[in-house]
Formats: sequence, C-alpha cells, structure tokens
Amino acid sequence: AILTAMSDRRSFFPEFPLTSPWIGAGIGFVMAALLAILARGMVGDEEAGHYLIARYAPFQPELFLNVYGRPLVTTGFALPAQGGLLAARLSAAILAAGTAAAMVRLARATGLSPLWAVAFLFLQPYFLAHSGTVMTEPWAALLVAWGIVAFTERRAALLVLVAGFLPLVRQEWIVFWPGVLWVLLREKKTGWIGLLPLPMLLWSVLGALWSGNPFWITQQVAWRSYPSRDVLHYVKSMVWIVGAGLFVPILLGIAAAVRHTRARATGEPEGQEAYLRRAFLLSALIVLVMVPVYTVFAVWHPITVGTLRFFAGLAAPLGLLALAG
Repeated sequence: AILTAMSDRRSFFPEFPLTSPWIGAGIGFVMAALLAILARGMVGDEEAGHYLIARYAPFQPELFLNVYGRPLVTTGFALPAQGGLLAARLSAAILAAGTAAAMVRLARATGLSPLWAVAFLFLQPYFLAHSGTVMTEPWAALLVAWGIVAFTERRAALLVLVAGFLPLVRQEWIVFWPGVLWVLLREKKTGWIGLLPLPMLLWSVLGALWSGNPFWITQQVAWRSYPSRDVLHYVKSMVWIVGAGLFVPILLGIAAAVRHTRARATGEPEGQEAYLRRAFLLSALIVLVMVPVYTVFAVWHPITVGTLRFFAGLAAPLGLLALAG
C-alpha cells in the first residue's frame, strides 16, 4: 500500500488547505518566533556582535558599512534592535516568514505540496536554529528563496535586486553574478545589467568617502587565520546540515533536476513542467556551486572554521530538492 501511494505524488503528499503564501508565511513566523522567544542564550559571539552593531549603528553611522555586521543585515536590524534583542529576533522571524512564503509560491507553481515545502524548510536543523536569530542566515535564506522565484518566473527586476543585495549579506554569493548576467543576456533584458553592481558600488563609494581610501572596499574581505579543514569537510557534514531525514531525498532531488534538464524538449511551451524544471535546476546548481566555494574558504584560504551554519542560507534550494526527491 505504501509503494502504491508513493507511485502517485499527489497521494503520497496529500493536499492540505495551504494554498496561500500568506498562510505559509504565518506558519514560518510562528515557528521562528517561538524559537526567538524561548531561546535562553545567543548564537555565540556572532549574534552578540550583529545585535550590538545594529543597535549602535544609528549613533555611529560608520557601523552601517562594517563588514563584520554586513551592511544589509545591520541596516535591516538597526530599527528593531532599538527595542532590544527579542525585538530584533522577531524581525528575523519575519524574514523566515518571507522565506516560507516563497516556498509556498514555488510549490504551488510546480504542482507540489506547499505544506511539505514549508515542512522541508524547517526540518533543516541549521535553518530552524537560526530562523529567529540576529544573524546573516535569515537574510541569506530570504534572498536566495526569492532569487529562485525570480529565475523561475523570469522576473528580471527581482533577480537583479536579489543578486545585487546578496553580497551585502554574504560576500561569497557574488560568484553567481556571471550566471545572472548570462540569464539577462539570454532573456534579452540587458537594460537591467547596469543595476546589478549598484549596491556593491554604493557600499564602496560610501566606504571610500568615510575612510578617505579609494580602495577601501578591497580591504573589506574578512581574512582571518584559521586551521585548514579537510577537503571533504562539508561533504561529510551534509547529513548534519540538512538533517538525517532529508539527506537521501536531497540526493534524489539533485538526480531529478538532472533528469528534468535532459528531458527538456526543444520549443516546449511555458507551463508547469518548465517552471518545475527551472526551479529544480537552479536549486541543484546553487548547492553544487556553494559546497565547493565554502570548501575553498575552509581549506585553501581558511577564512572560516568550516562553519556549517552557512548552509542555512541554502535552505530554500535544499528544501526544494528534498521535495523533488
């Protein structure tokens, strides 16, 4: 009976009345807010640092440019942080709600279960743990999720907005700029290309004016000296990153993304199948690119300690791949 049910995706993932992104956002907010309220400590000195930088940035404006606070993160948390740590954390819960809303939107358009899409988002331990914290991860997860929406729906303005601001949350996401440029050229929407570097350019100009150093932006890479990690550190840790229950489905989802790409028919009209294929393909690409990127950072240029929480920013593509698997 189980195998028969599994052969039919709709019966295996029963339909629940989760049809609106607003409902998904509500579920996401409640989950993250509960963690924010019930948490008894902080996520180490990282969360303490982000909170204090955001809290005092209005009184020391140069903190808005601080690389350790991340400009978009500091700006976004600055006002809530004036109400205290809990207020800042609840604002992070709103970001988690936005990520959940994007998952519902993607699931509905691809014909998959919105409820399972939200569930697979919060079943990831690192996303769940950081969804109500004053950290970079809620911002990264939100932007990446809506970046997938922008790509699958062919929304050039939203894609440029997301890709332009992502490096102001985590600088390593700039590696996707060539891909964004390729998409814009392929879709003949070149008018948006000039807007892509504007957030980084603004950060650079403001930093140069404040410091008097025209090369200020080149000094904002957070180089530190840490012991190098094993080259397979992140690969071996993936089961802990995504959770034991989602590990195998994600592997199957990557295979499904490849299969959908190979099965593409020339001149296929736009529709649910095309939307599904683009969502799966981009999700697999993000994961397969960021694992080597973080590995390079942890091994050959040890600017991190091999932190696993970075992958909370990939919660949306990982959740979609689990759903596909």
